[in-house]
Amino acid sequence: MTTTMANEIRSFVRESVHEEVVATLREIRASLVPFVSKSEAAEIKKLYKKPSREVARTL
Repeated sequence: MTTTMANEIRSFVRESVHEEVVATLREIRASLVPFVSKSEAAEIKKLYKKPSREVARTL
């Protein structure tokens, strides 16, 4: 095997492994995020609203 062919194979394997790791981590993160129903999301929005744009002053 020539050096360039070995380098191409190595980079292909690295890229493939990287893609699989990223996909697996994405699945793990998605499974850890809790499910929030639409009514629950609406209640959260109602309670906490958007933060105001006013700057708080400290003494």
